[in-house]
Amino acid sequence: MFHHVVTFKLKPETDDVTRRNIVDSIRRLPDAIPEIRSLACGCDHGLADGNYDVAVSVSFDTHADYLIYATHPAHVETVSTHVRPWLAQRVAVQFYDS
Repeated sequence: MFHHVVTFKLKPETDDVTRRNIVDSIRRLPDAIPEIRSLACGCDHGLADGNYDVAVSVSFDTHADYLIYATHPAHVETVSTHVRPWLAQRVAVQFYDS
């Protein structure tokens, strides 16, 4: 299984409704992108200082499927419309598990 994990630090002015809209839009991606095997997304619960605001974990059969996802119009639209306008910082990693 190939995994893509990304966390977002949102701009301070991002309200709770916008945060929920970001998460909801990401959670809809498996409906549009069949290469996604699983997707989990949610807002941080604020249990530790310095945490990022939103985390996404997406799993694929192969890294080739990840590349399809990364350039898929539904993903590009979600990021450009719902994430990027509120994004302050982003950290991501892609890896195979054994």
